[in-house]
Amino acid sequence: MLLTLVATLLILLVAAALGGFYAVYRHPPVLRAEIFLPASNVSREVAAPRIDDPIPERILDYIDQESEEHARVTRRLRVKSLRAELGDWDSAFRALQREDNVS
Repeated sequence: MLLTLVATLLILLVAAALGGFYAVYRHPPVLRAEIFLPASNVSREVAAPRIDDPIPERILDYIDQESEEHARVTRRLRVKSLRAELGDWDSAFRALQREDNVS
């Protein structure tokens, strides 16, 4: 009697599992993943517009006083972004010197 009861419950359990798999097979769930990237956190130095006119020689001489290459590259990008913000190279050069605390 106990064996019959266990076998019946096992058959019902297998039937329920197969029925569940069949239901998921017939109507699969829809998974959506949305990624929201805020555009306001982009720094202005990265988003600085490209300026076609070359950096003046005296500013390049000032920038080349840096000892490491990555610092010189960073300074060139910074002076270009200052040029885009302020409008001319003289103002950008003065602002760069002000950031360095040089008069």
